[in-house]
Amino acid sequence: MRFADVSLSYGKYGTFEGMVDANTSSSDGQVGLRLNGLATDTDSFRDDKEGSMRAVNPALQWRPNADTRVGLSFEDVQSRVAPDSGVPL
Repeated sequence: MRFADVSLSYGKYGTFEGMVDANTSSSDGQVGLRLNGLATDTDSFRDDKEGSMRAVNPALQWRPNADTRVGLSFEDVQSRVAPDSGVPL
C-alpha cells in the first residue's frame, strides 16, 4: 500500500507547521518504507518565547520469508523552546 499526506499551516505570530507522512512498499510486500516528518516555528505572542521543532522518523521493514521480519527505525528530534519557570501567582 502506498500513500502520502502533507500538511502545511500558517497562523498568527509567525506560526508555521509542516508535516509529512509517506509510505511505500515493494510489489511483493517484502520491503516497506515509511517516513514521518515535522517542522514548526513560532514567534509567539509573548516576549522571549519564540520556538521551533524539527523531527524526522524513517522506518524500514524487510520480510525475507513468512516467519522473519526485520525492522529498522530512527528518530531525530530537535526542539528549541524557551520554557516558563517559576510558579505563577
